[in-house]
Amino acid sequence: MSKPPKLGEMRNGIWHRYPNVYIVATTIDGKRHQRSFGNDYEAAVLYMDRLNQERRLKKLRGENPVLDQIAHSKSGISVKEVLLNYCRTREQFLKQGTIESYKYLLNRLAPLWKVEAESLSVAEISKFISSLKSAGLSNKTIRELIMLCRSAFNMAIDHDLIAAHRNAFAKIKAPVIEKHEPQPFSEEEIEAIFEELNPRLRLMFWVQFSTGLRTGELIALRFGDVDFQRNRINVQRTRRHGLENAPKTKSSLRQVFMPPDVRAALLELKTVRKAKKDDYLFLTQYGLPYADVPVEAWKDAVERAGVEYRRCYTLRHSFASHALSNNVRLSYVSEALGHSSVNVTAQKYIRHIPDANSEDESKLAKLSKKSGTKLSSSCRGFAAVAKKKA
Repeated sequence: MSKPPKLGEMRNGIWHRYPNVYIVATTIDGKRHQRSFGNDYEAAVLYMDRLNQERRLKKLRGENPVLDQIAHSKSGISVKEVLLNYCRTREQFLKQGTIESYKYLLNRLAPLWKVEAESLSVAEISKFISSLKSAGLSNKTIRELIMLCRSAFNMAIDHDLIAAHRNAFAKIKAPVIEKHEPQPFSEEEIEAIFEELNPRLRLMFWVQFSTGLRTGELIALRFGDVDFQRNRINVQRTRRHGLENAPKTKSSLRQVFMPPDVRAALLELKTVRKAKKDDYLFLTQYGLPYADVPVEAWKDAVERAGVEYRRCYTLRHSFASHALSNNVRLSYVSEALGHSSVNVTAQKYIRHIPDANSEDESKLAKLSKKSGTKLSSSCRGFAAVAKKKA
């Protein structure tokens, strides 16, 4: 039998949600299965094995419950059925974090659920999108909604659930996402915000500012990831909605430098908590790992500090901008951030890179003076002659 998941983790459909509480939470062929087994991990494993065995048998028989459920009523398929068909078909290929994002988007689309898919018009969709904008939904989320629906309707057409020309979302233009230049915090702003945070959160966000970690990477850290001997933090996973996944990209798997003062603080934390290597660094007031970064606590601290609001992810931008402004090499900063290339870092933080042109131009001027004194004189003479002729 496999090793039980750590507290807060989900592995193979089994969620260790609370201390000594294991929950089977999975969707198989469109049917949601969720059942608590208390501290009986073996029973949860057996139940999950039985569900997987039933799914394999159905696959061998060529059954597809998702399509069978709605194929009998092609002409009356609702928008909700089209969306669920897409999500259930794609679920096995998606990360848990993506599945959770889809659930959020599906709930946002609730006003359209009961509308017949083939009768949905461009005008109805446009009106619905306008209502979302009025409610303050960002262009990014609206774009994700449109792209999800467009893909779902295309799949419904491929599955012969709706007519080929009835994808109204294909005619809706998704809003363009404007990429805003990062606005990092000044040192004074960071000090003011940290002054308003409780000691537990102050340490967590200080580590982010000192290392440039993404928020998901930050709350996923365990003591085993901290190399106190080499002053390094190993970034191996990210955490969102209480679920852990591999980092964003291959380059995100990295080691970052841990400044001496951060090392001292984390070593003290480890000693006080008598922490083991599998224990999370940062815990809530209830002693549980964070499911997500505590956004509300951050907002409150920024407001009390009287600082213009930027999300806590800006601490990562602040790390990069402060490092580059202090002449830390661009390639080093790029590697610390886990970017796929130096170009990505340069494009995002170019205004924080010290201007080396003046030094280079000075070198070129000296080179020109050393190697071309006579040529320079003759050119000045030619310019005088040319001026007289003119």
